[in-house]
Amino acid sequence: MPKISYQQLLNLPYMAYVLVSGILLILAWPTTCFGPLAFFAFVPNLLLFDAIRADAQKRKGLRYLFYTYLSLLIWNVGTTWWVYNSTAAGGIFAMVVNALLMTVPFAFFYTIRKKTKEVYGLIAFVSLFLTFEYWHLNWELSWPWLTLGNVFANNTFIIQWYEYTGVMGGSLWILLCNVFIYITIKYAAHRIFRGITAAVVLLPVIISAIIYFSYTETGSEIEVAVVQPNIDPYTEKFRGSRNAIPYDLQFERMLRLSEQVRTPETRFILWPETAIPADINEDKVLQHPFIQQLLYYCNKNNVSILTGIDSHRFMDEHTKTATARKPPNASYYYDSYNTALLINPDESYQIYHKSRMVPGVESLPYPKVFGFVTSSLGGIVQPIARDSIARALYNQSGIAVAPVICYESVFGEYVSGYTKNNANFIGIITNDGWWGNTAGHKQHFAYARLRAIEQRRSVARSANTGVSGFIDQRGNVLQENKYWVQDALVQKITLNSFITFYTKHGDFIGFFALLLSPLLFLYSFYGKRDIQR
Repeated sequence: MPKISYQQLLNLPYMAYVLVSGILLILAWPTTCFGPLAFFAFVPNLLLFDAIRADAQKRKGLRYLFYTYLSLLIWNVGTTWWVYNSTAAGGIFAMVVNALLMTVPFAFFYTIRKKTKEVYGLIAFVSLFLTFEYWHLNWELSWPWLTLGNVFANNTFIIQWYEYTGVMGGSLWILLCNVFIYITIKYAAHRIFRGITAAVVLLPVIISAIIYFSYTETGSEIEVAVVQPNIDPYTEKFRGSRNAIPYDLQFERMLRLSEQVRTPETRFILWPETAIPADINEDKVLQHPFIQQLLYYCNKNNVSILTGIDSHRFMDEHTKTATARKPPNASYYYDSYNTALLINPDESYQIYHKSRMVPGVESLPYPKVFGFVTSSLGGIVQPIARDSIARALYNQSGIAVAPVICYESVFGEYVSGYTKNNANFIGIITNDGWWGNTAGHKQHFAYARLRAIEQRRSVARSANTGVSGFIDQRGNVLQENKYWVQDALVQKITLNSFITFYTKHGDFIGFFALLLSPLLFLYSFYGKRDIQR
């Protein structure tokens, strides 16, 4: 097969770079196991820069950003199109705007690359995208679903070192591989780059294999059950739905499924997010009929139940919070919560409120700026109060569970907060039925495998609809059930109290990139320009 030279690659139509890059990222993304395709996915973009800089046309920067945006839009649409199923306008907005935000680091890269030596430009390419990912994890419009390191969620054997770096270590690996593969293509006559590229690709895999085979789960085991009631969130779950199931029948279904798998050794049972949708007054939790039944069940069977509930708390003019709402013609205020409630056999209970909200659905980021989109999102945006810390919840024996609610499971550093607060295992409660039978619920389940490795904690996952199951501390799936079935599973999992390097230090790679990127940008205006451009 004849070899294609670097110069020949520069003669390709610009849309070829766009399509190859976007399609490679789509094929790499979970739910496939082709994550390593991401090692090549940004090479077309680097070639696109060279091709545009070498042509005779004007407006080079605008054209580079236009084609870059198209490739990123293809990636966004091809991997997260299912968001459209939950909110049409919101889904389109998310894909279009997220691709636009992703273009920002490429705009800075273009500026730095054209003004400085190539080596500084390529360092900036890596640093700027890591800076974007770090920023995108930590602002009100946060949408880290497409953080590059997530691509290996179904290739956990090769990323065991995430316990040190988190997913941003995977992002760094991918970006470095793309840069060195690009250099190897461009400078094919210099064979040394082939060896360096091979080392960059393979060395992390070797390190991961050593960690994988040497890691042994230690600690006591407990038996945990997870329930998947499979109640359609659109037509069955809530009052006023077309085929609404009465709340008492939903409650009975979850008790019945729990009993199908519970044994005398079961110590925790997980019910999904908003498993009890009847709005519960947090000042009178123990007086609610459903909670009284759970207290009796837990006491009788010596088991703790972690369940999602809708809850609220009333307040007056003097105690109201920033998120409190006042009903028309009322003299009181109230906060609403997406809540995890843990009920123990000794009739004690603990509460955690979801903290990481889905932008545009559970919260409206920067309402003064984006207030106009409220109506276009179907009127479902309403302020939901939240906890300020990731608190672990304890059963009567002192075993602590991380009550991770839905979207929170995508945030590695946030989940570290539970572990720092002594969580011995991760309990994810979620409702993934909003997206239908798409890649959405599969990706969400796969990301839980990353949290298991980062924290070295076993994961028990209860989904209303979606995928429920268990994951061990190396990210291996122990059990999982099928989509759209009523089911319950039980599994012995290993507890852990060890704190990983990543748990201690969080997304330090992104933080260092945040420091480096402005320095590179400033240097581009004062450093030596690239005479090759």
